[in-house]
Amino acid sequence: MILPKLQRRQANGNPIKVGWVGAGRMITGAICQTALMKGMANSVICDIRPEAAIRAHTINGVKREDILITNNASQANDAIRQGRPVVTEDSRLMPELTVDCVVEGTGVPEVGAEVAFRCIQAGKNIIMLNVETDVVIGPILHQMAQRAGVVYSVSSGDEPGLITELVDRYAGLGFEVVAVGKTPLPWPSWTSTPRPRRWARMRERWASTLTSW
Repeated sequence: MILPKLQRRQANGNPIKVGWVGAGRMITGAICQTALMKGMANSVICDIRPEAAIRAHTINGVKREDILITNNASQANDAIRQGRPVVTEDSRLMPELTVDCVVEGTGVPEVGAEVAFRCIQAGKNIIMLNVETDVVIGPILHQMAQRAGVVYSVSSGDEPGLITELVDRYAGLGFEVVAVGKTPLPWPSWTSTPRPRRWARMRERWASTLTSW
């Protein structure tokens, strides 16, 4: 179970230190969720827009004056050891920082590839909220991580991770999985739109946005 392990880390004053690359909408949501958890700490947030990274800290109760803004690895590591939140613009710093894992969520394939590659080389666990990178070179990065003895994984909250969890769960329960897919939008349920004509109109309106069905 995850909870007892996190509670032990919290009690021992040894939270999982997370470094985040990107401070857009999706990854800021993940940062907010982590801020609510015991036994985890948002140690570093990296973004080319420092104000976005600062906001991701401050909306979770961190005072702006308590944040260290730096592109210097030594200064950042001193702050991390003191439990002081850090903001940086330079993603190349991440492999040098004393964090337990790095979450890459820029959505930029080249940036994601470089961050993941450097982190694996430095012995850092890497979690991808960047499906754009994962679909291109994810298997290669996974093999590299296995050889390096670190974790390379997609995230549970992103669609690929959720689909994988569903397949694993129901195939493990003995069901035959015959198809897997997703829609890009939260489609209304059949029960909320029971009339066929109404459903047909909605389907026609959103047809241009479909990538799978």
